[in-house]
Amino acid sequence: MLDVSSAAAEAINAITASTGQQDVAGLRIQVADTTDQGAELSVSMTDQPAPGDEVITLSTGCTVFVQPDAALYLTDKVLDAHKDIDGNIHFTFHSKV
Repeated sequence: MLDVSSAAAEAINAITASTGQQDVAGLRIQVADTTDQGAELSVSMTDQPAPGDEVITLSTGCTVFVQPDAALYLTDKVLDAHKDIDGNIHFTFHSKV
């Protein structure tokens, strides 16, 4: 199962709070493209899960929606986030340690 870092949870909470939808919105992870080497995943904020999405609700209150096809690529991953020098939030995936 996907783990979510505290930085990613804080970022998701900040984004959903800024839209006034912290009680229903979340970050959705889905497969954007597949290749012989694996899958390219995309993330986007959405106000509800798509049908069939796995819903992960963390103790911090943030919610992550995972497309079923994407879940196959996330079993050994951690979702993380960082801000660039302009303050834009970027989400990344890395292997669990």
